[in-house]
Amino acid sequence: TSEYSKYYVVTAVPDSVCYSAAGTISYTVPPVEGATSYTWTVPSGATITTGQGTNTVSVNWSAMPVGSYELTVKANNSCGESTATAIPVVVYACSTDLAITKTANPNPVLKGGTLTYTLTVTNTGTNAVAAQNVVVNDVLDSRLTFVSATPSVGSWTAPNWTIGTLAAGATATLQIVTTVQQSANNPTNNTATVSSTTPDSNTANNSATISTA
Repeated sequence: TSEYSKYYVVTAVPDSVCYSAAGTISYTVPPVEGATSYTWTVPSGATITTGQGTNTVSVNWSAMPVGSYELTVKANNSCGESTATAIPVVVYACSTDLAITKTANPNPVLKGGTLTYTLTVTNTGTNAVAAQNVVVNDVLDSRLTFVSATPSVGSWTAPNWTIGTLAAGATATLQIVTTVQQSANNPTNNTATVSSTTPDSNTANNSATISTA
């Protein structure tokens, strides 16, 4: 232990990381007076992507399984180094539960009439996290003529509604307006399916189908 370490002890706060959304997380400790560099140590499997030598680092936890770990840091100068401070990091289990519903109005609808679909996507579930790269696929029946699409978030480029990131507990809606062709025969079926790059704990509610008479 150097003389330097007796007077300067780095302090930091605990953190937790969601396993399914684990990526690059930043950690910062207050600057230590007299320190010229900092040495960070991460557990095997985690990676310091930027900042080694400074008081702020970015750590990628994506290869780490669920569990409890420690991130340590020391302050250094020409006199020596401080006592290592351990930052507890918990990688915990979490996921999304994207659910989609679909309604049609009016139903039944007349040939030549206007038919409006309303799609609703909700991110629910226990320990839910933000769902990343959320996309809804909805291929319209060939007997329908597309008129317009109005999303509450994201953008529509047929046949996909690109939502992007949907926060835990958040809801997004899309209205698709169509015209029923005169040659259409009943029923007219339509299915919409939602997907995400974030793990989904319940895929049974990722599709919704509606039939109009």
